[in-house]
Parts: sequence; C-alpha cells; structure tokens
Amino acid sequence: MTTSIKRKREAKPRFAVGDTVQENSHNILINSPGAAQSKAKFKGLRVGEVKNVVTKANKGGAKCFYYEVLWKDMQSTQTISQVRLVLADGAC
Repeated sequence: MTTSIKRKREAKPRFAVGDTVQENSHNILINSPGAAQSKAKFKGLRVGEVKNVVTKANKGGAKCFYYEVLWKDMQSTQTISQVRLVLADGAC
C-alpha cells in the first residue's frame, strides 16, 4: 500500500524590493473608551518603499516575511511584518 505525501505550498513574498507600500488601516471600535484619541493617532497611514526582504522562521519552521521599509520623510528603515502592509495606490 502506498501513501501519498501532501506537500504544502512554498510561501512567497507579496512585495518586491522597490515596491511602494503603506500600512494597513487600523480598525478601532468607536464605542470603546478613548476611541477618539486612538482614532486620531492613526489617521494618517504611512507610505514608504521596500528596501530589503527578510525571511524568518517561526517556531513551527514556517517562513514569515518581514520588510525593511523606508518611510516617506524618514532617514532610517523599519522592519515590518508582511501582514501589516498593503500596496500603495500610486502614492509616494
């Protein structure tokens, strides 16, 4: 009797070096205490350019992608998880 081995798909990065990205919008519950202050804090989404792709393995060994992003009007890069970024709408 033969057994088939299921192979999981290889993870691929969503963004390439040079892509223009922005942060995901932050959903804040309106009826929570202090919602107005929290909403004002996140009103402007940052836009930047991907400078490097970093791959890290989680505890289970799966690849997780992080990006070094140079935000507009900043001089240094910041490492951001893939789930926090989306492609920009032609901004920057």
